[in-house]
Amino acid sequence: MILKLLIIFGWASLTFAEKPQDLDSHWCLEKDASLDKKQLNCLKTLPASQTLIKNFGEILKHQETCPKCKIPVIDGNQYLSQYHLPFLVLSANGLEHGIGEEIHIIFKERALRELIAWMDYDPDHNTYKLSLMGDTEPSKKMTKLISKLRKKEFDEFWLKVQ
Repeated sequence: MILKLLIIFGWASLTFAEKPQDLDSHWCLEKDASLDKKQLNCLKTLPASQTLIKNFGEILKHQETCPKCKIPVIDGNQYLSQYHLPFLVLSANGLEHGIGEEIHIIFKERALRELIAWMDYDPDHNTYKLSLMGDTEPSKKMTKLISKLRKKEFDEFWLKVQ
């Protein structure tokens, strides 16, 4: 009996990391990329998307003051020439392992490549930080979608470092 109480008490006292608040409040997470303007607007306004703009700006500013310094983002140096370009958030998903979001983006003036930005979430400060960049060759279906998203009618959904 005492052992059961100790196990129950021990289990109840465990603390788990909170998931980011915006995972519940943004309906556009975990959805496939689309031309839906309501979804694109939702993705554009996600806290992780807004933080990505800020992180790209910080990286660019850091490179101005220290051009030979490596940036603090895993594999981020290979995309350095693109951080100043407008980008569009195609989709956002919660990370399977850990807390944060995986944001799929495209840069407007670059080849048809889909980039993935892994945004770590800090529950103590309710903030995101870019930790890893990667890219993938989009499918034929995604390539067609990306081509359509580059048209003028979708200009309002492109984000850019200020």
